[in-house]
Amino acid sequence: MKIILGSSSATRQEILREMGYDFEVVAVDVDEKKIRTDDYHELPLAIARAKAEALKAIVKEPAILLTADVIAVFDGKVLEKPEDAEDARRTLKGYSDKMAEAVTGVVIVDTKNGQTIEGTDISKVYFKEIPDEVIEKIIKKGNILNCAGSFEIRDPLVRKYIDRVDGTDESVAGLPVEMVRNMLEKIGRKPERKETFPNDERKIR
Repeated sequence: MKIILGSSSATRQEILREMGYDFEVVAVDVDEKKIRTDDYHELPLAIARAKAEALKAIVKEPAILLTADVIAVFDGKVLEKPEDAEDARRTLKGYSDKMAEAVTGVVIVDTKNGQTIEGTDISKVYFKEIPDEVIEKIIKKGNILNCAGSFEIRDPLVRKYIDRVDGTDESVAGLPVEMVRNMLEKIGRKPERKETFPNDERKIR
C-alpha cells in the first residue's frame, strides 16, 4: 500500500523523502483554531487526529495515512502560525536568550485494517540573542508566516541564532524522524530507499 502524507508542508515532504519513503501528498483542510485542549502537549496530536479523519474521508483506496502537526510553546503559551508580520516580529524578539518547546503530534492509519498509531515528540530550542536587523530579514523572506512559532529551524539564517536543540531539527520542523520511522515499521513499512539526510546532520549541537 502506498503512503499518503496529509500535509502541504514542503518541509515535512522533504524530511519524509530524506527518510527514504515514497509517498503521495493529499492536503487536507482543517480549521485548527477550533481544536483546543486543556493540555498544550495534547494539542498537536488532537489536530493530527482531525487531519487523519479528514484524509480518510478523501482517500477511498487502501493506504497508509500519515498526518502531523507542530506547535511552539513559549513562556507558558501556545504559539501556532503567526497572525501577521508584527506577530512574528514580536515572537522572534521574545526568543532572544530564551528557550521554546516544539511539540509535534503524529498519527498513522492503515485504512485496510484500521490500525492506528499515535505519538508525540517534544524538542527544546535554546536561542541566542537575535538582532533586530536579522529578525527583519527573516520576516522579509515571508515563509515564517506559515511556521508554528514564527521560525523555520532549517533556515540557515535562523539556525545561526540557535545555541542548541535538545532533540532534533526534524522534530522541530514537524516530523520527528526516529519516532515516525518506528511507527511506520510497526505498521509494516520500511524505507524504499536509503536515507539521504544532507551531510548526515540530524542534530544541532
